[in-house]
Amino acid sequence: MSHKKQHIVSETYLKYFSKGNSGKGIYVLHLNDNFKKDIRTYNSGDKVFWSKNFYNTSEFKNPKTIEIFLGQKIENSYNSLIEKISNLNSIADNEFKVFIFQWVFYSKLRSPIWRTYLQFLLNEKGLNFDLNSKELREEHMQFFSDSNILEAFIEYYNDSLIAKKWRILISPEKYNWITSDNPGFAVATKEFAENPTEYFPNPLWTGIEHYTALYFPLTKKYCLEICPYNQNDDVKRNFGNDYIEYDKSPIGTAKLINNWTVLTADKIIISSSEYELHEYEDKIKKAPNNV
Repeated sequence: MSHKKQHIVSETYLKYFSKGNSGKGIYVLHLNDNFKKDIRTYNSGDKVFWSKNFYNTSEFKNPKTIEIFLGQKIENSYNSLIEKISNLNSIADNEFKVFIFQWVFYSKLRSPIWRTYLQFLLNEKGLNFDLNSKELREEHMQFFSDSNILEAFIEYYNDSLIAKKWRILISPEKYNWITSDNPGFAVATKEFAENPTEYFPNPLWTGIEHYTALYFPLTKKYCLEICPYNQNDDVKRNFGNDYIEYDKSPIGTAKLINNWTVLTADKIIISSSEYELHEYEDKIKKAPNNV
């Protein structure tokens, strides 16, 4: 197997945003593309979801090491993870918690939006690299290949997220969660409360504070919420000893989360339903830049 076609959004994940979880009939809106401003339909193996040698690095003897790791160690656990979530039973199983933590962690690290962000930082230093350049790819892949950087990420996410309440939000009836090529974002609840109409969430999950809430669409029906505990909750509760519970999302909250998913996408928005994308299609057609 050559592993040249490397999915920036994994096929395992994509199928849960398709018709009948088949991997077929996935609705997509492209951002910042003057030639693709209408809703288009793809299958999970189509070129829009992958990039040649995206996770290659010269830091390992086998340049495909990261791609193989993501495919065999991370993506392979997702089906069983979603199967357990679909049982709708409160979750205390620590092995499952490790799986879901790993999925969120590596999904954020592998996201192509880091290339966009790193390109911006390097440009500020006078280093101009194309998004598809080897230099920018190697910079991004240090997140995985450099043990010091990887450990710093693990420590940061562990310290930031285990003190929060994890729960699964169920989508409202006849309404679906959407996702993107950068699933997951962080909301500074203080800033949002002060200026809700102009608030822009953090697409990178950086700068997490005790008041930060985080969201990650898992399927068209389930969205992970990681949020602060209430003031009257037991201070000893945390990710390790608490249950992951379920809650039915109100339609207003669901629309807000979907809107934030659009705002934090890198290049594409993904949905199992054409209906959820219509309002964003109109905005994209009218706007010269990202919605």
